[in-house]
Amino acid sequence: MDAIISEIHKIYPIILKIIAHVVHLLEKQGLVFRCHHEDLVNTTEENPGNFLAILQEIATYNPILANHLQEAGGGKKLTYLSPKSQNELIDVIAIHTIQADLIKKSGFFSLMSDEVTASNDEILSIFLRFVNANDYIWEVFLQFIDLDRISGSYIGNSILEFLKEKGIDVKRCYGQCYDGAPNMQSQKNGVASVITKHAPKATRKRVNTQTTHTAYQQAVGLIERFEKPKNRLPAQMDAIISEIHKIYPIILKIIAHVVHLLEKQGLVFRCHHEDLVNTTEENPGNFLAILQEIATYNPILANHLQEAGGGKKLTYLSPKSQNELIDVIAIHTIQADLIKKSGFFSLMSDEVTASNDEILSIFLRFVNANDYIWEVFLQFIDLDRISGSYIGNSILEFLKEKGIDVKRCYGQCYDGAPNMQSQKNGVASVITKHAPKATVSHCCSHNLNLCLAQASNIEIIDNIREQFKAVQFYFNYSPKRENLLEYIVQLCCNNSNSRSILIGICKTRWSERDASYEHFYLAIPHMIEAFEIMNGTHPDIATFDQIYTNGWDSKTKKDATSFINSIANFEFIVGIICFYRLLHPLVPITQKLQGRVMDVVSAYDEVPSGVRQMNRVWESVN
Repeated sequence: MDAIISEIHKIYPIILKIIAHVVHLLEKQGLVFRCHHEDLVNTTEENPGNFLAILQEIATYNPILANHLQEAGGGKKLTYLSPKSQNELIDVIAIHTIQADLIKKSGFFSLMSDEVTASNDEILSIFLRFVNANDYIWEVFLQFIDLDRISGSYIGNSILEFLKEKGIDVKRCYGQCYDGAPNMQSQKNGVASVITKHAPKATRKRVNTQTTHTAYQQAVGLIERFEKPKNRLPAQMDAIISEIHKIYPIILKIIAHVVHLLEKQGLVFRCHHEDLVNTTEENPGNFLAILQEIATYNPILANHLQEAGGGKKLTYLSPKSQNELIDVIAIHTIQADLIKKSGFFSLMSDEVTASNDEILSIFLRFVNANDYIWEVFLQFIDLDRISGSYIGNSILEFLKEKGIDVKRCYGQCYDGAPNMQSQKNGVASVITKHAPKATVSHCCSHNLNLCLAQASNIEIIDNIREQFKAVQFYFNYSPKRENLLEYIVQLCCNNSNSRSILIGICKTRWSERDASYEHFYLAIPHMIEAFEIMNGTHPDIATFDQIYTNGWDSKTKKDATSFINSIANFEFIVGIICFYRLLHPLVPITQKLQGRVMDVVSAYDEVPSGVRQMNRVWESVN
């Protein structure tokens, strides 16, 4: 026990400080913390989430943290890395930072809020704007609040309750800023009037967000550079060459690690304000933000970033340098994995029209050095023409440019378009001339989707799909109607599941379509009950809350009656049951084919099971 207590007193304050810094970095950058695979053991093959990934990157420069992560991966219990610990730190850091800045300076702030409909939920966003301890204007997001109603009094009281809960005195509010909606601005019952009752000095004048601070700093820097005496050119050149030999290999190694980290995590690199001077006030982008975090543990990098912020030219931090490193690391990683193992790969490509441009995507699929199946995206290529020969030659040129030997290609996979699959002039024929062993296959997932589309291409099913889309749109694009449906489901099923009752039809993935039909199929009784409440024909309408029974206009009542006639008839119900029950067994096959590691063999093994289920349905009908 004494040893444990001693360790806690010595080591854990350091660990907690580093973890808190990473939490603050992710909050500041607006990045997600976790993912579905939070594992400190197999991080080379799976994405452990941004929180653990950045900690692992810092651990390469901090032996105490490295030892802590190693013990955490081995089963150590007291790690402060759990989702619960992350959430607690997020809440504490966010509110304490704001409170500290308010108290350090004048303690006054302006309140900004906006009510929006997102995913059919009414959500309120709350921001505070104030001058912090360093005389910078800060505008910080506090929280999203789910709203049951959108009246001005309800929203205003929700804001007051939230501020009280977070220990922020509303009397210190000297300004309010909202949009022009009546429920926000009304002097009688709007949010503004509710806040003003508790903060009489909170005027509704909009705050000017433009400051001259950045321009002032740039001007000062410019004057300093002009006034500073110039050294002799030979001495400057000698100093630069000496610095390049000593310092820049270390700097480049760290920058390359950060580029690799961002690539691995699938995070954006840059943002609109890439500035190493005012990083406390603006978001410099994930690339610079993570480098600044590592700089707190590496003095060489800290000095380099400081000089870069002061106008140093040779920094390797520019967008051009980032793009070059991305390209080099991506291609070299793929080449290394291809060479380490067998050196063979399959080529996958698809041509699409995006924003009126013809674009070709190129992927490689291979088994890497750890015997994992990898499927990696290489690049988008702009196409001037979409003939098979032109696309094929573009792929060959690209592979040659990246140093990938096309003769090692043992497989090709495209959709069924003639310009891709044609044996005469298609992409497949062009590649086969240079890689004779590259077997051509139609994309299995695409093939299955075509079969399913053809199987359901009959008039009754087409009518069901159209009705499905109309009903789904009717509920999901009206918060009032959707709230009524959710209310009925909760009454009937005591359903606490937060997932959507109705979801739209996916255009590409059959497994997602199946989920849409399942939701709709299970919700039919509840939808009919909702329509009956809207048009006033429900036999027990008096037992429902008046919020849901009153206020429906004549058009809504007419539409509700029309939908009842559409989805409550015999043909519709029998059609959707047959459609759903017959094609549902194909979901496991499509999921196998659409996974990140698409396994045709295991998908094929699912076919007999699907056939047996279909036969059972057919036998039950007979």
